[in-house]
Amino acid sequence: PPIGHIDACDRQDYQPSGLAFAGRGLAFHGQNSRTNGCPSYGPPRAVADQRPGLYTCGASGYKAWPQIEQEMIEQEQINRATLLSLYDEADRKRKLQKEEAACLLNAKERRRSFAPGQWLNDASIARVYSEFAAGNVASFTEKPQPLSEEILLMDPAIAFWFMHQDLESAELAAIDLNLRDKQLILCPINDNANGGCADGGGHWTLLVAWRAGKESNNNDKEGLTFKNFRYYDSMSTSQKYNRNRVNAEKLVHLLSGDSKAVLYQASCAQQVNSYDCGIYVIAFSEIIASVFMKAKKESRNIENEFGHPLWADQIKEVSPDSVTNARRYHCNAFKQLDNQVKEADLQSGNNHESQS
Repeated sequence: PPIGHIDACDRQDYQPSGLAFAGRGLAFHGQNSRTNGCPSYGPPRAVADQRPGLYTCGASGYKAWPQIEQEMIEQEQINRATLLSLYDEADRKRKLQKEEAACLLNAKERRRSFAPGQWLNDASIARVYSEFAAGNVASFTEKPQPLSEEILLMDPAIAFWFMHQDLESAELAAIDLNLRDKQLILCPINDNANGGCADGGGHWTLLVAWRAGKESNNNDKEGLTFKNFRYYDSMSTSQKYNRNRVNAEKLVHLLSGDSKAVLYQASCAQQVNSYDCGIYVIAFSEIIASVFMKAKKESRNIENEFGHPLWADQIKEVSPDSVTNARRYHCNAFKQLDNQVKEADLQSGNNHESQS
């Protein structure tokens, strides 16, 4: 500027009077005045006296304290962070409300799928598997009990995803699923042909994989070394290959690590309608898991002298009436469990408000 210079200036606007500057807390030095004997230029002495601590006189004249500028910046950052925190908290509460509403809707949908004449979806079977593994429900066994860590009840969505992977991707997934330590795997199979839509199709079947006796596990294959497979379809037809069977064979090739592995379809109880296939899958799964655990507890092999699994006869005896009862049982059980969760959430919320 023609009149003087600006120390630590962060803006270019100034007034040529030499006494005023638009920058925040910065002193302008003009050429036309000396104040209080200072060797350089600055604001009038009256300004400095009225605002002690803001200006100081030194070798370069009156100038703003750097700490003042820094404190202003820090306070602005604190205010902004506080505002953002309030926004984040409000956004978190909105998301939580949406999630709670979605959970409530999903719970109702799951219970509705167990109503008479309804077809079970992925979420319905996954919920039964989860509660059965935890020992919370059991409709075809004497009493609920937590399952052994050696048993994997594979989520239908994971089974669907798994069967569409190559061997390399399957080995990585096997690590996450800890297949090395599994002795029994139950996989619900759907006839969905659309790889981009997990919750589709119209028929459920069951694939069972297990290790017999002291069957070794090759660690180089991350647990993909199963050699024994059975396939159960509660709506068997004369057609040897259908979409369910094709999907099951894909999974067999991955779980065995062998593209030539053979899948055997075994006899099982047959449904008498078009919508109970999912309940039959649940019935077969409960029976097989219970028989497996009992055999392990008694230190017995899970295969008989002819090489057939011990559960072979029991899954043939599942009746339509028992399936109807199981459907009613799970509908009531989930309603009760959901109510318990809802009451626990309300109690937790009340405790939190009282503490606040």
